[in-house]
Amino acid sequence: MPVQPTLRTAHLLLAPFRFSDAPEIARLADDPAIADTAVRMPYPYPQGMATAWIAASIAGWANGRCAVWKIVRAGDGVLIGSVSLTIDPANRNAELGYWIRTDAWGRGYATEVAVAAVAFAFGPLGLHRVHASCLRRNPASARVLEKAGLRLEGCRRGHLFHRGRFEDVLKYGVVEEDLRPSRDEEGKEPRVPGNTGPRRYLETADL
Repeated sequence: MPVQPTLRTAHLLLAPFRFSDAPEIARLADDPAIADTAVRMPYPYPQGMATAWIAASIAGWANGRCAVWKIVRAGDGVLIGSVSLTIDPANRNAELGYWIRTDAWGRGYATEVAVAAVAFAFGPLGLHRVHASCLRRNPASARVLEKAGLRLEGCRRGHLFHRGRFEDVLKYGVVEEDLRPSRDEEGKEPRVPGNTGPRRYLETADL
């Protein structure tokens, strides 16, 4: 497997994790506001979990099962979260996931990284489908997925028992056919998911 690339977006760097990132990940992830809607994020965040998670992420890239990046602000180098693609190679699909530290909410960073991850999935990874889910009571995350080109596919009512209550879960997805140009667009530059313009927005440092 080639070295996992670092992706550059307008304001961010998406870089592979290093074990030296574990203390900062543990500090940021130990936040009840993040765990409230990121249902796979435990709270309190267990000691040693960040190191184990980074090790699993590194191994996952090596065996083709995932691509996980830390999200770093390009301007100041501050780590603000993570974005991931959990890959099902046999079916050429991946589940998109992300989280952003609370003091960086509301600045468009989640949309920026979601769009980059989806473009990477359909580009270098050659996948057929990307899917994701969010709690129904989390409209901000739903908007991020829609801006990244994913379409609402349904709602699983009462699907999760999360932090003392049953939660409705919205399911989103996009397939490669959704990105093919219409007859009016033939011969033009390929579209990016959502309303984000041509693919040139995404530069890769190592590809």
